[in-house]
Amino acid sequence: MDRIVVLLILSVFFFFGEIQAQDLEVITFNTALARALGHDYNPCVLSRLEALIQYGIKPSSNPQVLMFQEVFSLEARNRLVRWAEENNYNYTKIYSQRTGLVTLTNLPIRDERFNVFSCQDSFIRNFGTHNIEVRFKNHLVQVVNTHTYYSDGKAPGLCHVHNLSEIAERLNKIKGPRIFAGDINSGPNVAFFDEVYNQVKSNWEPFLAKMTPKYNRLSTDKITWDISNPLSRPFSDPTNLSSAQIESHLSSTLDHLFASPEIKLVSTDLVFNMPVPVNGCSNYEVEPGKTYLSDHYGVSTVVTME
Repeated sequence: MDRIVVLLILSVFFFFGEIQAQDLEVITFNTALARALGHDYNPCVLSRLEALIQYGIKPSSNPQVLMFQEVFSLEARNRLVRWAEENNYNYTKIYSQRTGLVTLTNLPIRDERFNVFSCQDSFIRNFGTHNIEVRFKNHLVQVVNTHTYYSDGKAPGLCHVHNLSEIAERLNKIKGPRIFAGDINSGPNVAFFDEVYNQVKSNWEPFLAKMTPKYNRLSTDKITWDISNPLSRPFSDPTNLSSAQIESHLSSTLDHLFASPEIKLVSTDLVFNMPVPVNGCSNYEVEPGKTYLSDHYGVSTVVTME
């Protein structure tokens, strides 16, 4: 009997020790899945959605959080929820097509909240921060998903600048371990074709100054929005690069992950950055039968805690 008890204790010790040794993967991905009333506002929404399910997201045996932006489609949100249920993942319950934010995780979700930004420049969209709390390595960790408005090459966008400032103010008030990720339409290398001001100095650097020292940026500097990706070109004419020059970014890093200092970086890299089979999207193919999952690439960041 004593031997059985010892074996049970050792089994429990090694089982929980293995769980505690695992790291947390956080993926942020702007899906560009805008669809309403049977009309696609991004190319090939339903076929790219199925490609994301088939070739993109994969269930993990390690702790994982998947943070999606621009799920501007109830069909897309429901398909992601079905994937979550099929793979024993939890999903955020607060959702609106105007916010487009969806988070999936194999960790229990606690205390979910959505806080709208005070500055909105479109009735169609209703951006803000989507907070959940998860337990990782015996710590309660706040995880925040977001998507902001943007600035063009002519002048800083009023709501974009305000969104960035509001994000920093909100995040700096959160106590305890915290992770923030999403598409903030700014970064260390943001530029435009026809640019009359420096957005790095006007938008990115002030945001970064407000975020530090309470947060560290842990995500890659690699390009996440690539002008060579045909899905990044204007919807009406994917072959006309000159029309993209009028209103689009140059290739830029727009998608980021920040974390409080007690959360340590293990690794970071791009994901969803390779062409995959997508049905019925021939105008946007980069090779026969294949294109990208979105106009953005995803960012995977693996973190750990003591």
